[in-house]
Amino acid sequence: MSIVKAPIMIVLTILMCNSVSSQLDVDDEEIKAALVLNLIRFIEWPISSFENENTALNICILGSKTSDSKFTKLNKMTVKQRPIDVIYIQSLADANPCHVMYFMDHHIEVLRPYLISTFNEPTLTIADVRGFVHEYGVIEFTYGSDNRINFNVNLKLAREKNLRISSKLLEVAQEVNI
Repeated sequence: MSIVKAPIMIVLTILMCNSVSSQLDVDDEEIKAALVLNLIRFIEWPISSFENENTALNICILGSKTSDSKFTKLNKMTVKQRPIDVIYIQSLADANPCHVMYFMDHHIEVLRPYLISTFNEPTLTIADVRGFVHEYGVIEFTYGSDNRINFNVNLKLAREKNLRISSKLLEVAQEVNI
């Protein structure tokens, strides 16, 4: 894929997810699961984050698991030749080892201790909590005036966590904190 086409594909994917949701009554969780999958394709973790080249990329979900959770569909998909394992956790004490930590339905006050304790660990933290990227979070899902899901990125924190975020992804972010 050419350098010019890659950012266009990201934008189209995000717009398509939002467009499909309004036309087919797709729920937010399904859109967010698709966005998480697409976002992690543009992020690189340090090689030391994985035991070996076959180690799965663990996506941990803190929140209530339903039997029809849309995130479950990500299990065993691959990203950068690594299988994805979706792990539902009930408490932050169970959150290791997570390469991606997605917080469902939580308030920043509850998350702050975990975010501070993992400040220097290469864990991509994602939530749809307002102000998340200003409170030790890496990616925050936001809603536009048209109820479309966008995202903000805390690039400074990502760098401190040794996560490399593609410039192509940053181009389509609503806000990038550097």
